[in-house]
Amino acid sequence: MNCPHTQEPLKEWRYSSDFLIAPTTKIIYNQQWQSLNYDQDYFLKEYKNQYQITYLEDEENLRNIYKKRIKVLKKFLSFHSSLLELGCATGFFLDEVKNIFSKTLGIEISTFASFYGKKKFNLNIENIDLIEFISKNTQRYDVVASFYVIEHFKEQKKIFEFISKTLNKNGLWICSLPSTFGPLFMFHPLQWKETHPKDHFVDYNPKALKTILKLYHLKLLWIRPASYHQERTKGFLNFLTPRMYQLYSDFTCFGDTLEFIAVKQ
Repeated sequence: MNCPHTQEPLKEWRYSSDFLIAPTTKIIYNQQWQSLNYDQDYFLKEYKNQYQITYLEDEENLRNIYKKRIKVLKKFLSFHSSLLELGCATGFFLDEVKNIFSKTLGIEISTFASFYGKKKFNLNIENIDLIEFISKNTQRYDVVASFYVIEHFKEQKKIFEFISKTLNKNGLWICSLPSTFGPLFMFHPLQWKETHPKDHFVDYNPKALKTILKLYHLKLLWIRPASYHQERTKGFLNFLTPRMYQLYSDFTCFGDTLEFIAVKQ
């Protein structure tokens, strides 16, 4: 198997043959990837098993996260008439931006989540699989948003090409992803392996993203960690004050998750 972005031959990751790694970019691919059923149980039971609260009960926290992302996004917006969100779930983010953009569309595979967003918030959400949507979409947008979505798909090259093609010139892609440049992967690789979601096909890192985005006529504008877990670190990072650790993490984008904004050139 070769890396879908660079065509570089992949090698077995030293800690497990279940994962392949690109020697140059250090992108990780999951050979045991499995697709899951993202319907009501995913947003209620499975989410609660992980976070001790259902997705719907976590609405206030999720909206606060989205408000922070929107604040950053506004700094880079020169025009903003249309936005497409891939994997919009119940539409909390779309509901937060509907007064900023004149046209919004959310794509969501879950019938439960898409119906909830349409009924409760009167949002424009299409209940469809992302890859199916990619094959038929002809519209262009000023902003594409995807939060913890694209890592679930095997068709990575197709998704990156789609986002680049779908964005208007100088359009923005705001995205969040798991990251291997973080304390869990770097200091506890076996734990990372054991807790790795079965439905995550790929894991990126900041350096790799900066490299491969260029292949799709996208330029990285902003990147930062989306979480801070100093308790998972070892060595000198343990001795930093929480504030110093956050500054270090922000400067290096060191975190188990990351978020970025890229512009279409």
